[in-house]
Amino acid sequence: MVYLNHVNKSLNEDSELELISLIENLNKKLEELKINKRKLKEDMQKAVNELKHAKTLLKQKFEEVGNLKSERNKINVEIRNYKSRRGFIRQQQRSIIQQIKDLKCKIATLKRQAVVPEVRITKRLERLKWTYETNPVNPKAERKIINEINKLEFMAEVHNKIRDLQIRIVELRRQYSDLNDEANKIHELIFKLSQQSQHLQESLKSKYEEVNMLRARLQDRSNEIKSLILQLNKTNDEIRCIVSRLHELKSGLTCIHTYRNLIKTARIKENIVKEILNKIKRGEKLSFDEFKIALELNMFENS
Repeated sequence: MVYLNHVNKSLNEDSELELISLIENLNKKLEELKINKRKLKEDMQKAVNELKHAKTLLKQKFEEVGNLKSERNKINVEIRNYKSRRGFIRQQQRSIIQQIKDLKCKIATLKRQAVVPEVRITKRLERLKWTYETNPVNPKAERKIINEINKLEFMAEVHNKIRDLQIRIVELRRQYSDLNDEANKIHELIFKLSQQSQHLQESLKSKYEEVNMLRARLQDRSNEIKSLILQLNKTNDEIRCIVSRLHELKSGLTCIHTYRNLIKTARIKENIVKEILNKIKRGEKLSFDEFKIALELNMFENS
């Protein structure tokens, strides 16, 4: 170890002060790192909480998007159904228009056959029938009256047909009007539903923007957490390194103290030995401990 080599070379007071100063600086640095570590953990926990919250919000937004899509699709199905019904109505109306045109053509043809107005036909028929039934006529005049009656009855029948066709036209026009009213109502419903669908589409667009923002927020928080983890790992490595250096420095300081104690003990023992030798030379009585030390060092033989 570096500092142990330094201690073995120079075990003076400056070396001890240098080690103490290094230990104090490292302890200060260690405390700063621990504070920084706590701060990193707090920031990381905050980022994790925000990440969880963002995930919850994202899940909620996806549910809202699903609900909006379902509602929009349901409305779009209604719109398609109404449009289909409206198309069928338009087809029926075109058919009615064609029927009316055909009936008008028939009426025009029939009118060419019924050149005498219906009122005049009725009056004329009444007079002819009255004449035929009340006045005796010759066969030639009778045939003439009968022929005229047949022509008039034919024209009366034509007028009846025209009237039936006109009634049919009125009925067809009423059907057309009813269909037109239904088509207009359907158009209004389609318009309202289209507005709702458009509103839902705009809401969906807004929700998608929120989803994209949340995804970006999630990515930012994930990156922040990764960065904090790297910083935390780096801080832990620095703490381990400083703790190891502190252990090394404290070991070196302990070695200095131990060596000093040994020197101090050796000096004390050296003074005791000198005192014992002086006592032996002077012939003075030794204490038990002094006598024991003198025996261990063979001091009596040397004297």
